[in-house]
Amino acid sequence: MKKTLFLAAMLAFAVQSQAQSTTQPLVAQPDNTNSKALGVNLLFGSFSKNFGVGVKYQQFVDNHVRLEGSFGYYFPSKGVNAWDLNLNAHYVFRLNPKWAVYPLAGFAITNWGYEYNEPKDGKIYVKTGHNLAYGANFGAGVQYFLTNSIFVNAEGRQQVLSGNYSQANFSLGIVAKF
Repeated sequence: MKKTLFLAAMLAFAVQSQAQSTTQPLVAQPDNTNSKALGVNLLFGSFSKNFGVGVKYQQFVDNHVRLEGSFGYYFPSKGVNAWDLNLNAHYVFRLNPKWAVYPLAGFAITNWGYEYNEPKDGKIYVKTGHNLAYGANFGAGVQYFLTNSIFVNAEGRQQVLSGNYSQANFSLGIVAKF
């Protein structure tokens, strides 16, 4: 009985003393609260294998949560062009002073334009049109800080879209914080 009481008392003291110690984070986290960023990126969409360009605006809500609005334009390829408008949320994990990774989730609106030739009655008619699709984004990204306020990033995401327009989307970009 004495041994049990002694062990319980030692355990209580150990837990109490551990609760009083403070630990430093493994990586010093800069204060990103309310910081903003603008960036440009190169895009690739898998649906029709289009390359494109994009712009994005990012706003940190706190040190980890970042909201991003982006617009991308995909150049015509095989008679198909597109643009997309995205609103995503990132949860940024700073691995060390130079590297960070983040999962992302959000919403997308895309417009798909098409143009093709249709032979009919010995003549060729040019058919054009567009389709609007809505959906969700899921993916992840990595960023490397060149300076405290400039970083490059790579991102991959799956756009799950209405109308059978779902695609994988990849981007490489550069972003400046201000």
